[in-house]
Amino acid sequence: MSDFDTMEYRFVSFRFFIAGFIILVALFLLVWIVGAQVDVTVNSEPFIMTFEITLDQNATNVLFNLDTIPAQIVDEMSDGYEKEYIVVSEFKNSDTTGKGSGKRSFSVGVTGANEVSDARGRKPYGEQSSRASGSDYVLVDELKNENNNTIFVFKQDDLKQLVAYKVAALFEESDVEKQIFIFHPKSWEINVLHKDIVSGIARILISVQEEVVPIYDVANLKDMIRFKSVDKAKQMLMSVPGIKWVTIDIFPPFYSRLPVFDSRINFLVHP
Repeated sequence: MSDFDTMEYRFVSFRFFIAGFIILVALFLLVWIVGAQVDVTVNSEPFIMTFEITLDQNATNVLFNLDTIPAQIVDEMSDGYEKEYIVVSEFKNSDTTGKGSGKRSFSVGVTGANEVSDARGRKPYGEQSSRASGSDYVLVDELKNENNNTIFVFKQDDLKQLVAYKVAALFEESDVEKQIFIFHPKSWEINVLHKDIVSGIARILISVQEEVVPIYDVANLKDMIRFKSVDKAKQMLMSVPGIKWVTIDIFPPFYSRLPVFDSRINFLVHP
C-alpha cells in the first residue's frame, strides 16, 4: 500500500470517528435536554376536626405528645412591640357558639422560614416548593389581659407543626395512605378556652378545615412512565386508583416521549 493510500485511509477513518462522536454528542444532548411537566389531578375529600392545644410560656419546643406549643407573653405598650410584632393580616377566631366573637385577631411578624412536615417527615404536596413563615406570630385578642396590656403570642409554624403531627396520627389508623394537601392556618378558627397570664398557661381550641388527598410514591410513578410515549404515560397514570386527570407537556415540543432520566420529569400532584 502506497503512502497516499495510507493517508487517504487514515483521513476516512478520522472522518468516521468525528462523525460518530458528533452523533453521540447530539444523541446525549437530545436525551438530556428533554423535559416533562406532569400534572396529576387526584380525588380529594374534606377534613374537618377540632384540636385542643396548650400554650405554655415555659415550653421551649413543641411538645407533640402533650399537645403543647411554646408561647410568649408580651407587653403591647413596650418600645419594641411595634417593631417585633407588626400586624400583617387578619386571623379568624370564634366563640363557643361557633358564630364568631366579633373581636379582631391577627397574624403578626414575618421574619424567617421553616419547612413543615408530618409525623413521618413528609411535606404536604402543596408545600413541596413553598416555605412556611416560621417566625410569623399569632395574636388573638381573646388572649389579651386588659388589666396590664399583656398578651399571649405564639408562632404560627409551631401550631402548624403540632396540627400536622396530630393529623398524621389520625391517618395512621386509615387503610389508605393520605395526607392534607396543604395547610391553611390563617383560615383556622381559634376559640380561647382558658388563659392565665400569671402561670403563663392558656388553652385554645383550633377548628381545622382542609382537603385530604391520597399519598403516592412519586419516584415510582416517574420510573413507571419514563421514556414512554405521552399517550402511554397518560394511560398508565390514569389506571392508578385516585387519579382522575393527567396532563403532560414535553420540551422540546416535537419530542413524543418522556425523558429517560427521572430527574427531568417534574411531577405535580393536586386536587
